[in-house]
Amino acid sequence: MKTKACFKCKQELPVERFSKCRGQKDGLHSYCKECVKDYHRSHRPGKPETPKRLKLYALYKGDTLECIGTCKELARWQGCDERTIRWYATPWGSTRHDNGITVYPIDEDEEVSI
Repeated sequence: MKTKACFKCKQELPVERFSKCRGQKDGLHSYCKECVKDYHRSHRPGKPETPKRLKLYALYKGDTLECIGTCKELARWQGCDERTIRWYATPWGSTRHDNGITVYPIDEDEEVSI
Protein backbone atom coordinates (compact mmCIF):
# COMPACT_ATOMS: atom_id res chain seq x y z
CA MET A 1 0.00 0.00 0.00
CA LYS A 2 1.35 3.43 -0.97
CA THR A 3 1.60 6.15 1.65
CA LYS A 4 2.12 9.89 1.67
CA ALA A 5 2.96 12.40 4.40
CA CYS A 6 0.37 15.09 5.11
CA PHE A 7 1.92 18.56 4.94
CA LYS A 8 -0.34 19.80 7.77
CA CYS A 9 -0.44 17.02 10.40
CA LYS A 10 2.88 15.44 9.30
CA GLN A 11 1.44 11.89 9.52
CA GLU A 12 2.28 9.17 7.03
CA LEU A 13 -1.12 8.08 5.71
CA PRO A 14 -2.43 5.79 2.95
CA VAL A 15 -2.97 7.59 -0.36
CA GLU A 16 -6.72 6.86 -0.10
CA ARG A 17 -6.87 9.50 2.68
CA PHE A 18 -5.88 12.25 0.18
CA SER A 19 -8.09 13.91 -2.41
CA LYS A 20 -7.07 14.02 -6.06
CA CYS A 21 -5.36 17.19 -7.29
CA ARG A 22 -4.23 17.54 -10.89
CA GLY A 23 -1.91 20.43 -9.99
CA GLN A 24 0.40 18.26 -7.87
CA LYS A 25 3.14 16.07 -9.35
CA ASP A 26 1.85 12.93 -7.63
CA GLY A 27 -1.79 13.81 -8.44
CA LEU A 28 -2.80 14.07 -4.77
CA HIS A 29 -3.58 17.03 -2.51
CA SER A 30 -0.81 17.92 -0.04
CA TYR A 31 -3.20 17.91 2.97
CA CYS A 32 -5.10 14.77 4.02
CA LYS A 33 -8.91 14.83 3.80
CA GLU A 34 -9.25 15.21 7.59
CA CYS A 35 -6.96 18.27 7.71
CA VAL A 36 -8.85 19.85 4.79
CA LYS A 37 -12.14 19.24 6.61
CA ASP A 38 -10.75 20.80 9.84
CA TYR A 39 -9.48 23.80 7.88
CA HIS A 40 -12.87 24.44 6.25
CA ARG A 41 -14.69 23.98 9.57
CA SER A 42 -12.45 26.53 11.31
CA HIS A 43 -12.70 29.09 8.49
CA ARG A 44 -16.47 28.82 7.93
CA PRO A 45 -18.35 31.98 8.98
CA GLY A 46 -20.90 31.64 11.76
CA LYS A 47 -21.14 28.82 14.26
CA PRO A 48 -21.26 25.47 12.47
CA GLU A 49 -21.28 23.57 15.80
CA THR A 50 -24.69 24.93 16.82
CA PRO A 51 -27.54 22.87 15.37
CA LYS A 52 -30.01 24.65 13.12
CA ARG A 53 -33.35 25.31 14.81
CA LEU A 54 -36.17 23.73 12.91
CA LYS A 55 -39.09 25.98 12.16
CA LEU A 56 -42.50 24.79 13.31
CA TYR A 57 -45.68 25.09 11.29
CA ALA A 58 -49.37 24.64 12.07
CA LEU A 59 -51.48 22.88 9.42
CA TYR A 60 -55.18 23.72 9.27
CA LYS A 61 -57.97 22.10 7.27
CA GLY A 62 -60.62 24.76 7.16
CA ASP A 63 -60.77 26.19 10.69
CA THR A 64 -59.58 22.99 12.39
CA LEU A 65 -55.98 22.62 13.56
CA GLU A 66 -54.85 19.27 12.17
CA CYS A 67 -51.16 19.06 13.03
CA ILE A 68 -48.15 21.01 14.36
CA GLY A 69 -44.61 20.11 13.35
CA THR A 70 -41.72 20.70 10.99
CA CYS A 71 -42.13 20.71 7.20
CA LYS A 72 -40.90 17.13 7.05
CA GLU A 73 -43.36 15.95 9.73
CA LEU A 74 -46.31 17.77 8.15
CA ALA A 75 -45.42 16.39 4.71
CA ARG A 76 -45.26 12.85 6.07
CA TRP A 77 -48.58 13.32 7.90
CA GLN A 78 -50.23 14.85 4.82
CA GLY A 79 -48.64 12.35 2.39
CA CYS A 80 -47.03 14.99 0.17
CA ASP A 81 -43.65 16.57 -0.56
CA GLU A 82 -41.97 19.06 1.83
CA ARG A 83 -42.00 21.67 -0.94
CA THR A 84 -45.80 21.49 -0.99
CA ILE A 85 -45.97 22.31 2.72
CA ARG A 86 -43.55 25.21 2.27
CA TRP A 87 -45.69 26.47 -0.64
CA TYR A 88 -48.83 26.38 1.50
CA ALA A 89 -46.95 28.55 4.04
CA THR A 90 -46.32 31.29 1.45
CA PRO A 91 -48.82 34.11 0.84
CA TRP A 92 -49.64 32.58 -2.57
CA GLY A 93 -50.29 29.12 -1.17
CA SER A 94 -52.31 30.33 1.81
CA THR A 95 -54.82 32.19 -0.39
CA ARG A 96 -55.64 29.10 -2.46
CA HIS A 97 -58.34 27.08 -0.73
CA ASP A 98 -59.52 24.36 -3.13
CA ASN A 99 -58.60 21.63 -0.62
CA GLY A 100 -58.99 23.80 2.49
CA ILE A 101 -55.39 23.44 3.65
CA THR A 102 -53.50 26.40 5.08
CA VAL A 103 -50.12 26.33 6.81
CA TYR A 104 -48.95 29.02 9.20
CA PRO A 105 -45.39 29.38 10.52
CA ILE A 106 -45.22 29.41 14.32
CA ASP A 107 -42.93 31.95 15.99
CA GLU A 108 -40.79 30.69 18.87
CA ASP A 109 -42.36 33.06 21.39
CA GLU A 110 -45.93 32.52 20.14
CA GLU A 111 -48.27 30.31 22.17
CA VAL A 112 -50.49 27.89 20.28
CA SER A 113 -53.79 26.73 21.77
CA ILE A 114 -55.00 23.33 20.70
